[in-house]
Amino acid sequence: MVLLWINSTVLSQSVWKVEPTSEVKFTIKNAGIIVEGKFKSFTATIKFDPEHLDKSEIQGIIHANSIDTGIGMRDRHLRDEEYFYVTKYPKIIFQSLQVFKYENYYIARGTLTMKNVKKEILLPFYFTPEGDNKAYFKCSFSLNRLDYGIGGKNLMMSDEVNVKIEIHASK
Repeated sequence: MVLLWINSTVLSQSVWKVEPTSEVKFTIKNAGIIVEGKFKSFTATIKFDPEHLDKSEIQGIIHANSIDTGIGMRDRHLRDEEYFYVTKYPKIIFQSLQVFKYENYYIARGTLTMKNVKKEILLPFYFTPEGDNKAYFKCSFSLNRLDYGIGGKNLMMSDEVNVKIEIHASK
């Protein structure tokens, strides 16, 4: 086991608390129509300082049963075994392995776990400070739902899901 020593002053200055106005949203094409949805319940631990990226860490946990597409019957179906199987896999988890800067944005390289399938992904995000104690994190990416066993092959539904995460945070 490797123990890392982290300067507590740097860490305490870079821990961000997620505000309730934050959102995790997604879109997917189904039967030629763009379906929008969101997850209403999630948490995140964000240790981020652009001056100390080597000490930065991001973890996000989405409660899969909080999926909301605005249609109750569809939401119940998405919670079933064929899709998110929320009774067996209640959480979707992202854990960063590295955070680095690329051009004018940042990338969190990490592991995304859904339905017990773990895949390494890159999450590109923008960090916009608002004064000394508030910031805005904005992330947008796509993933293939089949890679995680979410639903089966379906000619009516796209395999690609677009995800947008908007985090309002404070220290």
